[in-house]
Amino acid sequence: MHCKNCGSSIQETNNFCGNCGKKLIENNIASASTQLYGKKEDSINSVKRGTKIKTMKKIATILYVINFIMQIATIFIVYNATANPEDIKEPPVSILFIILTLLYFKNLFYKNKKTIVIEYDPWYKNKWGWFIVIAIWPVIIFLGSFILSITLKSLISINQ
Repeated sequence: MHCKNCGSSIQETNNFCGNCGKKLIENNIASASTQLYGKKEDSINSVKRGTKIKTMKKIATILYVINFIMQIATIFIVYNATANPEDIKEPPVSILFIILTLLYFKNLFYKNKKTIVIEYDPWYKNKWGWFIVIAIWPVIIFLGSFILSITLKSLISINQ
């Protein structure tokens, strides 16, 4: 600890500065109380942050499972819409989107808690910002893959 008046180093147990004689008790109490309360607030905020992230991860996991089921349903709808499944020579685009979804899911949730908090901290400051991106992303993928699969089917049927 250093004296705020003269800058000389002093022990924390001293009540007065040995160099200039300034009284240090009030400064020690003030600095100790701010450090104590600051640490309590940080620990409370980190617990709240961890709880919110766990809840958001559970909801996002449910959304990804629903998205995966919708992707599989899209593939079956496209294949069953044609008379002969052999008519589709290219794999449906939804398979690529399923692979991308699973890769994103793996990268998002198979990290430890500290990495997730650090990685998504800028979004977390926006409260629900990153969660909205995660929740809307599967819907966009589903709609995009469905439209592209139908387009692919119609192009193949036109060329025949």
